[in-house]
Amino acid sequence: MLTNLLIDDFDTLSREDQKKFIEQIKESSENTFALLQNLLDWASTQMGKTKIVSERVDIAKISDEIIALLQPIASSKNISLKSEIPQDTLVYADKNMVSTVLLNLITNAIKFTPQFGNVNIRSTLDNKQLEIEVADSGVGISPENIDKLFRLDQKVQTVGTAKEKGTGLGLIICKEFIEKNNGKLWAKSIVGKGSQFYFTLPV
Repeated sequence: MLTNLLIDDFDTLSREDQKKFIEQIKESSENTFALLQNLLDWASTQMGKTKIVSERVDIAKISDEIIALLQPIASSKNISLKSEIPQDTLVYADKNMVSTVLLNLITNAIKFTPQFGNVNIRSTLDNKQLEIEVADSGVGISPENIDKLFRLDQKVQTVGTAKEKGTGLGLIICKEFIEKNNGKLWAKSIVGKGSQFYFTLPV
């Protein structure tokens, strides 16, 4: 519909309106792509086609790579994005799955953090398990919605602080991926104060 309007009325639209239509098409395309990617990941896990390749993985390196990827988005909202994970922090897991989980969690943290906020990634070693935390100073999540975040039969979709949209599948996929790597994923939050998402992986 948007492309048809842009094509049909292109000569009569102002440059400002043209840009607005193009931005809306871009946003729609990105949302559709994100939904498709999550659906493909979800379908693969359900059909048992997702192969787990466990190896020694440097969480610090993965975290730094994702921060470099998402830094422009964080900077556009004046958000401080930092990893405090020490170099050579190793876990035994599937690298692609861990990367997907961190990418989802950090993207969400940026999405729900307002201008001049903070997103920090930390790690703690405890009893042969590494606990990774993605913490933000964002809008927070109500207690009644915390338990719904990781359930397929419950839908919790909130628009980000810059009107960003999500698919509602990202956290469910994250939970499955972490559990397939012998870990756990959970969240804590206070409305108006921010959220903390934690997951564990064997070392």
